[in-house]
Amino acid sequence: MGLFGKVPLDDDFDRALAGHPNNSVRKAIARAQPFVRDILLPGETLRTVFYEGFTGSHTLVVTDQRLLVIRNSFAGSRPKELWVAAKPEEIRSIRHGGNETGYGILIQVGSTTVATRAGDHLSGRMLAESVQELCGMD
Repeated sequence: MGLFGKVPLDDDFDRALAGHPNNSVRKAIARAQPFVRDILLPGETLRTVFYEGFTGSHTLVVTDQRLLVIRNSFAGSRPKELWVAAKPEEIRSIRHGGNETGYGILIQVGSTTVATRAGDHLSGRMLAESVQELCGMD
């Protein structure tokens, strides 16, 4: 743990966040690092890490092999359990778009719909494009 309780981000997590400027998002992702590392497959690499900051209810991780959706605990927004681990062929569709209040993303994984919202368009587009790239969707 760093100075004043700050948890440093590992380089691969920092790259996956693309230098996200929001400190609370960076802190939540830093706390999730050990949990995420435990669920990665051998040789799996991070592409994008997304923390749903409106409610803190979940974290999405896009790797070179899967989409991971992690449910966070209600208090403290720490990772609690792996909810979805989807290979590209299991992802049926993704819809996304934004307005002045945020950027919404809907991902259909089998019969499960993952709905999330980003406070800024850049983070939302980055997540959506990363999932589309994983699945080979345009």
